[in-house]
Amino acid sequence: MGYAPTVGTGLNFTGAPYDYRGYGLGWWIDPARGLIADPGAYGAYPILVPAPGYAAFIAIEETEDIGHRLMQAVEPVLEAFFTPTTP
Repeated sequence: MGYAPTVGTGLNFTGAPYDYRGYGLGWWIDPARGLIADPGAYGAYPILVPAPGYAAFIAIEETEDIGHRLMQAVEPVLEAFFTPTTP
């Protein structure tokens, strides 16, 4: 099942490491990178990446800023791990 959110709702979440320009079904959407996330006030950070097809959840009880910084550090590692390579 695919999900094609409508961008341009007027809702923006600019404090995140990603450019969340849309909002739908309780998730912030970064259409440029294809990320869907719902960062929490205490640092928890669920993220869905439809292509290449993975999801991650950072469970932490800290601040929102620490959750964002942690996801910034982890996301490139996840991207490299889950992106298929050709031999």
